Amino acid sequence: MTRREKPWLRAALPAQCLTMAAWIVFFSFSAGHRAHAQEYPAKPVRFILAFTAGGALDIIGRVITRKMSENLRVQMAVDNRPGAGGIIGTEAAAKASPDGYTIFLCNVTNAIYPGLYQKPVYDALRDFVAISPGASFSFILAVNPSMPVQSVAQLVALAKKRPDDIVYGSSGIGSPPHLAGELMKNMTGMRMTHVPFAGNPQAQQSLVGGDIQVLFINTANAMPLIDAKRVRGLAVSSLQRSQVAPGFPTVAESGLPGFDISSWGAFCGPARTPEAIVNKLNSEVTKALEAPDVKSRLLQQGFEVTPMPPARFQAYYKAEIEKYKKIIRDANIEMQ
Repeated sequence: MTRREKPWLRAALPAQCLTMAAWIVFFSFSAGHRAHAQEYPAKPVRFILAFTAGGALDIIGRVITRKMSENLRVQMAVDNRPGAGGIIGTEAAAKASPDGYTIFLCNVTNAIYPGLYQKPVYDALRDFVAISPGASFSFILAVNPSMPVQSVAQLVALAKKRPDDIVYGSSGIGSPPHLAGELMKNMTGMRMTHVPFAGNPQAQQSLVGGDIQVLFINTANAMPLIDAKRVRGLAVSSLQRSQVAPGFPTVAESGLPGFDISSWGAFCGPARTPEAIVNKLNSEVTKALEAPDVKSRLLQQGFEVTPMPPARFQAYYKAEIEKYKKIIRDANIEMQ
């Protein structure tokens, strides 16, 4: 029988060729993808910080990226993009090319944002890929020394006895200290009046002066005030005890199980950043965090390192978003 008498053979040959070509393309792409990941980074990486230089998140980002630059022998070029409560820098990061050469210090504000704004300009999950946590810091629940309380339980009892007479401050509506106060009220049924300030220094000054009676202060700022007996610390806001303030119990173990409010800075990239590059960056951030000089420097500034693999950090990020949505909803905080 001739080939002309075998029409199935004429149909099969092109299909076989196409299959072989597909495998060649697949293996070529895979090899190229692996080579790209192995070569990364081949040029400076832009690192966007959505806040001004010198602040807590700026310190976290700069300390870690400095060590990454040393290890990778490639410059991590810090690009401060402050404004609009971090929205300007975050939006710039979301719109960057997902090639690994622009990364971003995402932070607790990005987890709070979805529950606070009706018309967000970016999607905290859809527009970013989670790379690695960087460092975190907790808050100390502090009171003015004139307050006749020595514990969380005593503060709750006093607030219930004198509803609305106690004023707590924060660094602004939707800030972690504000939401910590609202979570505490919701979990206990206590009542306090909230007064937002333009920033942390103003709120702390008002607590010391007695204009407000209660404030969640970040641990690094709280300890000098506590040591000088200008404020009295009651407990820390994180789920675990703080390395910065080891002498204080947590709010959770003081009668409010599950209470957990911390501020954190982490590494994210634009959505669709290749998985190989995400894993490479996660490895480099973890390596930097494990360096003794980085750990020591961050701890001196009041920060604790919290390395995680990408998948675990992604799950944590999602959980943080849902947690703050619930706090905002339960507190009837008006969306902006």
